[in-house]
Amino acid sequence: MLPDNAKGIVIIVPGICEDGNAPYVINSVKASLENGYSAVVVNHRGCAQTKLLTPTTYHGGSSFDTKHAIEFIQNKFPETPLYGISFSLGSNILTRYLGEEGENSKLSGAVVV
Repeated sequence: MLPDNAKGIVIIVPGICEDGNAPYVINSVKASLENGYSAVVVNHRGCAQTKLLTPTTYHGGSSFDTKHAIEFIQNKFPETPLYGISFSLGSNILTRYLGEEGENSKLSGAVVV
């Protein structure tokens, strides 16, 4: 559920083999919440101590999972601005998404670290 007063949703894409439990991801979520944004972490397929349920894993050359997550969130909250922040290999994935989508990107802004 999205708070009524949320300025937007920050979508966080962690680095290689990292997930929502990484300290820098937790700090990014906290900073987002403290500044009036909601936050979502895109845990990479097969990471975050989850069982891999597909024949495909994630890799830095594919933005498919991130694109799917962004579109899911945008469809769920169509009036809410979305922003991306990514780290390390996650930055490669988010940058690839932005390049592939161009003006059709669902993100209002992004930071890649």
